[in-house]
Amino acid sequence: MSGHVRPEVWADLGAGRLAEQRAARALAHAAACPACRGDKERVDAAVGVFADVRGASVKLPWDTLGKRIGWNVSSELRRRERERAMTLP
Repeated sequence: MSGHVRPEVWADLGAGRLAEQRAARALAHAAACPACRGDKERVDAAVGVFADVRGASVKLPWDTLGKRIGWNVSSELRRRERERAMTLP
């Protein structure tokens, strides 16, 4: 596996949509990479929240919720890119 594991891969792993060999490579990478391990923990927590919400009888504004999640994820990715750019020699 080259580079870091993308967050959507962790979501696919949690949902059982990842091939066994790819799952093993991702988990091995996370075992050695604190950044990816942290990403996996955050995705696992988010997936857990959605599982709890799925069974709730409360009507939620899914369109708004999805946009807010997308905004937060992209903001975090841009923040990380800026930090990496600042640390380059």
